[in-house]
Amino acid sequence: MPRLRLENTQNWRIGHFKHMIPAGYLDTLQTGANQIGDPGLATYYDKLRLVTRGDLWDRQRWVEIFKMNAGQYDHLIEAFNNNY
Repeated sequence: MPRLRLENTQNWRIGHFKHMIPAGYLDTLQTGANQIGDPGLATYYDKLRLVTRGDLWDRQRWVEIFKMNAGQYDHLIEAFNNNY
């Protein structure tokens, strides 16, 4: 998830950013069921998953695309980044 806080802000190069891996994210990828521990981040992941993997013509997908682009879920990422 590219908008999460970087692990190391001192030693980096362009294109070589290491982001934090939130608790439950790897399990989520393996099982397909959202197991992300942080509730706000889990909600953000569900929205992002619908935007990136949902049925192309699903009305709710287009609603979420609009909301995501309008920044309506930015607070979920910011809250996670501020807590860790």
